[in-house]
Amino acid sequence: MRYKFFKHSNFIVPVVSMLCYFLYFGFEARYFPSLDSSEMIFTGILLFCATAIVTAFEIAILVFVSYLYQNDDKKYKFKMPKFLFFYSSNFIYFLTLISFAILAFAAFKLNYGWSAILSLLLLSYVVVNLAVRFKDKSNLAIWVLSCLVVALFIALNIVSSGFSEFFARWMPFCSFMLSFMLGVASIKETKDFSFVFYAALSLMIVSNSLLFIKYTAKTFNIGDVDYKFLLVDKSALKALPSSLCEAKGKEQTPCEIDEKAVKIYDMKSLCNIGKFYYLQTKDGVKFELDSRKVISRVKE
Repeated sequence: MRYKFFKHSNFIVPVVSMLCYFLYFGFEARYFPSLDSSEMIFTGILLFCATAIVTAFEIAILVFVSYLYQNDDKKYKFKMPKFLFFYSSNFIYFLTLISFAILAFAAFKLNYGWSAILSLLLLSYVVVNLAVRFKDKSNLAIWVLSCLVVALFIALNIVSSGFSEFFARWMPFCSFMLSFMLGVASIKETKDFSFVFYAALSLMIVSNSLLFIKYTAKTFNIGDVDYKFLLVDKSALKALPSSLCEAKGKEQTPCEIDEKAVKIYDMKSLCNIGKFYYLQTKDGVKFELDSRKVISRVKE
């Protein structure tokens, strides 16, 4: 399976990179810069970088957790619970810490109190033990986890915010990974394992692309960059939206004009590559600006 994966990696990387390219410019920026094919592939590879790094890190954790599961299973640590449905297992302890870290981070971002955050440690321990307890009973654990995550996904999208959208995407990914880790030990056929592995890998790539593609674009200065101001040549004044340099009744207008240059404030660049910048004002007005006209820029 590993041989086949690396054999096709020369094909997989460019394809996934182009998917990341179209994902960012088609759905996030809604603008495609004028680039040749090699520049498109290179930009796509840059956008894929964060996804690849995070995915590799997750695979490493997945392999380590699977190793813990196999090791504890060989020692019959899942045959009988020590107390009620609680098991003494390194696999359970490690997976509990991972689950708690994710939930605690979410709770902290949502401004939960410390008592509520610490209670999530017990919740994580109980859920992981229950999942192990019922893992061999008609995939009951997987169905329960899936139902809980779907409910959480719907609830967080009703209460819409930047972080809730992030968390709503992240939780289904985590639940599927948990299901994969619990089920991987029971798979005996190489063909079945390959299917599950590639399904999990595809899920990781899609999930991480959705989560980190804007961050990657900003990191590599491809797009989604906030500028305190841009200083552009005065000859580009006609290319600016007419509303941009109108006085707003404030101490500072969005635009200042002198004899040689124009300074425009509070701009977001959705696209920083190609012949044109694709900019967005605070009011949501989008426009192109010849990149050769930009004299200097200061990021926020």
